[in-house]
Amino acid sequence: MDTLGFGLSAFFAHVLTNIDNLAIMSGLILTSGKWRVVSCYLVAQLIVLGVALRLADGLVAQMPNITGYLGFVPVVIGILELRRRIKLRGVEEEAAAVQIGSVAIVALFLSVSLDTFAVFAPLFADSTAEFRIAAAIGAAVSAVGLAAGAAILEHVTRGFMSRLVKLERLTPYVMIVVGFYVLLNTGTDVS
Repeated sequence: MDTLGFGLSAFFAHVLTNIDNLAIMSGLILTSGKWRVVSCYLVAQLIVLGVALRLADGLVAQMPNITGYLGFVPVVIGILELRRRIKLRGVEEEAAAVQIGSVAIVALFLSVSLDTFAVFAPLFADSTAEFRIAAAIGAAVSAVGLAAGAAILEHVTRGFMSRLVKLERLTPYVMIVVGFYVLLNTGTDVS
């Protein structure tokens, strides 16, 4: 029963640290396609949880000292995307949106998943093997559930959102803001 409760706690911890990812998925799905965004999110979660688990095993003990610098990833990608868009002025917007790569989407999800890493690394490190498995299962169920939720939201919001705003124009700006948020709210803080 303790193991089940621990897995359930991990499930809720994962959901709460991934609400920002759900919002990002919902927006990106409208411009980059449902299956591509959902699969990129799941790959990013696999990486984050895998690294947290490896850290718990003591294989990458220095990782927490540099995780804040992952904020540079979306900043650089956002700036490169803005530069590319300036060069592509006059090109059909859909063609420009298609060029946003899967690696960039995974990098974005990784950069906003530092809170998930920060929760699960100590959770895994302070747990026995049985509880680690329960936590990993809880997080995996949460990740799949959030991905399914984003895919379902796409059907609800597609018509409204596509008429309201062309979200692909905002992507580089969002990436830059998210990057600065990560840089300013992690171990990279000077103060």
